[in-house]
Amino acid sequence: MFNSELGEVRDIGGLDGFVTHSDGFGCAMFGPYTWLPQGRYKVIFSLAMAGPPVDASRSSVLIDVVTSGGTVTLGNDSIAPGDLSNTFRTFEIEVAILEYRQLEFRVHVPANGSIMILAARYEKIADYSNVDVDVYGISQDPFMLGHQVRRVLRLLQPARAIGYDKVRLGNIGDGGYICLDDFADIDTAFSFGINDDVSWDRDAADRGLTIYQFDHTVDDPMPSDDRFVFEKKMIAPDRGPDRETISDLVKHHDRGNKKPNIFLKMDIENAEWNAILATDRAELSRFSQIVCELHYFQGLSDPAHRGAVFEALNKIHQDYAVVHIHANNYAGWCDLANIITPCVLEVTFANRALYHFEDTDELFPTALDASCDPGKADMFLGSFRF
Repeated sequence: MFNSELGEVRDIGGLDGFVTHSDGFGCAMFGPYTWLPQGRYKVIFSLAMAGPPVDASRSSVLIDVVTSGGTVTLGNDSIAPGDLSNTFRTFEIEVAILEYRQLEFRVHVPANGSIMILAARYEKIADYSNVDVDVYGISQDPFMLGHQVRRVLRLLQPARAIGYDKVRLGNIGDGGYICLDDFADIDTAFSFGINDDVSWDRDAADRGLTIYQFDHTVDDPMPSDDRFVFEKKMIAPDRGPDRETISDLVKHHDRGNKKPNIFLKMDIENAEWNAILATDRAELSRFSQIVCELHYFQGLSDPAHRGAVFEALNKIHQDYAVVHIHANNYAGWCDLANIITPCVLEVTFANRALYHFEDTDELFPTALDASCDPGKADMFLGSFRF
């Protein structure tokens, strides 16, 4: 389908074609909204200049393959004006779909001159009808990885808690977290991993909470503050003289109220995944909110780690919704099958039993956020939808 506002439909060598106006700007081709079964496909775009470019240094032509009404991009490419001539040239995008999907092929043109476009076509190059599509897949096909990574990241899609504002607790920088501004009936907080930064703990204690701190790497950083109860222990999947489990701590401090009385803050340097997996869902659901730093997303390329992260996030997802997300810019980005994501994320979960949620149009970072590394720009996550 072609956008008649940007040009004219023409027969080009017996094929359906389109020629844009020299000042056309926008989506010139879209559709065909074709439903395809799971498999790997090659989508072929054919483009040419209908005349000389107005300015070869200006914006590129963009081609993409999308699904879900254009909200999910499966593949894209940027074509510089210098890569086009008056002879048609083909450009290919390979995509994988692991379920029956409606695909759309689009061409976005700048006002760089008149461009000729032939209707895009596709070829199926691999059959995935008998492929296991779970996140543990060990297929050598790199297109499988993208699907599996997106499945993990969708568990972190943010929502809005209806009727509640957000507040920042802790430093402006590393150690601060955004959470819902709701501390009614909460009297206890667990602070897992503190090092020498008690700024979050202090702000939470100012709300009337007693803070139970656990960190096996440091001695008590604030022994003079009786609002803090420090133990030099790690948080682990099993109990021992030098370690505690989430389940045991919840059982000891949970008052059994309809509304949980405990808030959890956790930054334990990639030990969070095994600690969460070892916690019974009944105990894990007994927090009003969870703010945590989640590590090692670059490891999602490994099937075992990807499976563990998926299971841990899925367990949390049953009882919590994400209400805030922020990247730790000390750790940087990773590229997983052309999916760009931070290596470390700061995430806030709110209990589904306590709050009602709706879709959000928030873009992250927000005005409440601050770069963890103040010497670098914050990392733009957009709406964080996959």
